[in-house]
Amino acid sequence: MHLFFDHFAFALTGLILLALCLTCLHAFMKQALSLRGNRNSCIEFEHRFAQSKDLSTAEMQARGADCDMAEVACAGFDAYADYRQFPSSVSFYGSLLKLMDRPMRLSIRKVLQQQERRLMLFTGVAALAPVVGISGALVGIAVVPTQDAMVAGLASMALGLSISVMAILIYKWSLNHQRRRAVELETFVDEFLRVLSHHSTQQRY
Repeated sequence: MHLFFDHFAFALTGLILLALCLTCLHAFMKQALSLRGNRNSCIEFEHRFAQSKDLSTAEMQARGADCDMAEVACAGFDAYADYRQFPSSVSFYGSLLKLMDRPMRLSIRKVLQQQERRLMLFTGVAALAPVVGISGALVGIAVVPTQDAMVAGLASMALGLSISVMAILIYKWSLNHQRRRAVELETFVDEFLRVLSHHSTQQRY
């Protein structure tokens, strides 16, 4: 196995694969910490939002929070500020809430698209690692056609495939989390509009 480190082709392949592995793991840990921080911030924001006694306080909580749920809520308050200048009745507030529903759903889509762009790194690693492993093995075996080179080449291909599988598993995990998050945000929008409808009705009477 010393050939794996002594020969230039295998050494370069090993270094590239190691860099891909470390990059993938670093991105995963960074994403996991970010998701954890976002969830903790959302829990705190949701609690304060539920305790708000008026829309001004609720909006203040949304503007001051740093999480995807607060971002969606801010889109709703922005829409509410635009629409509430029109004369309205209780029946009109029903249609107003429907008009507010669209910006909030679009905000959810924007948040999810931002999260999805971060997953492109894992798909790139998953596609690149096997290519690097196989290419390094073929070049190394072609230059040094010995039994040791065959063993080193197989090790290179196995390492590339292993890193690819790891990246795919991380991508799948992240994708499942994103789908669950989409459901949670959709539920929050429904609750937001219900609370806003309640406060709006109280303000009119």
